[in-house]
Amino acid sequence: MALKPIPSLPAYYATEDGRIFKYRKKDDNLFELSQNSVSNSGYRLVQPYKDGKKLLKYVHQLVLEAFVGPRPEYMQCDHINRDKLDNNISNLRYISQSANLKNRGSWKKEKQNFIPIYKKYSERIAELRNKGMKPSVIAEELNVPVKTVYYASYYLQQK
Repeated sequence: MALKPIPSLPAYYATEDGRIFKYRKKDDNLFELSQNSVSNSGYRLVQPYKDGKKLLKYVHQLVLEAFVGPRPEYMQCDHINRDKLDNNISNLRYISQSANLKNRGSWKKEKQNFIPIYKKYSERIAELRNKGMKPSVIAEELNVPVKTVYYASYYLQQK
C-alpha cells in the first residue's frame, strides 16, 4: 500500500485505492478516516481537521492532490469510469470542464440502464438484516455508505 502525503492537509495521507489516513503523533500511528459519508451528488466525503477546524473534503480530490499534485487552474477532477464511489487513483484524472461535460453527456445516454446502488444490494441487505446485523456492520461488509442500507430497507418495504 503506497501512502502519499496530501499537500493541503498536513498529517493526512492518501492511498492508491482511495483511502485517507491521519498520522497521530501522540501514539505514532496512522488511522483511517471513515468514508461512510456521501454527498447529495454521490461523492465520498471525509472530515479532516486543519488548524483546529473540521473540514468537509471530497475523497477523490484528496487522492488526486496526493498522487498527481494540486488541481491545475480551470481543471476538474474526473472519475474515468463515472463511478463516483471509485476513488482509485487509476480511475481519477484532471480534465477540462468541456471534456468533463462531454463525459457526463455519455453518462446520460447510459442512465437508462443505471440501477441505483441500494437496489443492487437490496436482496443481500435484506438477508443480513434478517440475520440481525446492524446497518453500520452491513455497510462495512458490503463497502457501501450506511444510508444505502437504509435506502434499501425502505425500498424493500415499498415493494
